[in-house]
Amino acid sequence: MAMAGFAWTLSLVTNYAVTGEIRHKGDFPGRRLVHARAPQAGSVLVEMVSLLTSDPVQIFGGVAAGVGAGGLLTALVSRVINQNIGDEDPNSDRILGRFMDSRGGDIEALTAMAESPIRQTLKIIGNGVEEIYVSSGFNIINSFNEETKEYVNQNVIDNVEKMGDFSISAFNVNSGHGSVFDRKIGRVVPFSMGADVLEGNKRKFSWGLDQYASGKSGKLRLKYTRLLNMDGRPKRYIVLSASRVPG
Repeated sequence: MAMAGFAWTLSLVTNYAVTGEIRHKGDFPGRRLVHARAPQAGSVLVEMVSLLTSDPVQIFGGVAAGVGAGGLLTALVSRVINQNIGDEDPNSDRILGRFMDSRGGDIEALTAMAESPIRQTLKIIGNGVEEIYVSSGFNIINSFNEETKEYVNQNVIDNVEKMGDFSISAFNVNSGHGSVFDRKIGRVVPFSMGADVLEGNKRKFSWGLDQYASGKSGKLRLKYTRLLNMDGRPKRYIVLSASRVPG
């Protein structure tokens, strides 16, 4: 079951890398592009292969130039996993720099969709396995351990409504997932919203993202609650309403 969870995560990201579309239901291409090779007798290595059938530049345009299909997939997988386990990878963030400027909302949506299969993968930790290493070629890009499992599984729901002015650094108009830069804590925080909130605020968030991408100063004033880690660090903001900040 644990490896099935990781295979599903890889399928979600692979599908996006080869089609530019976010899919998690039905018979989407990514489900057929990830194959697991049986480990050799006595081996603890499980090899999964993604078949990359598209040139990223043809799918995403110039923001993917010079990255290459394999490099893009590795960076996307690393980013999606790290966002879910509260970790960072400066190398993948550097590779995805221009990509994040125009497709950041897509990656936040992928991150949210991968939360459940990553949690499934982590069930094996503490049940005969102490640590899992995720590698691409000879390079380790992520690792799962007891601390990781605790971070993913232990959420604190803070229903106290807060208000703040934010730059919108990423937004996916279809899912309502995205991210804001919170100056108070000095980092980017993912956000999500219900379907009713999304329906009434799509244009505001699209405007906010355009302001951010264009280097302008326009911000949105958000009312939100928070999903926190056990130590109080925000995992995600849940948006309740939004308005443009005057000025």
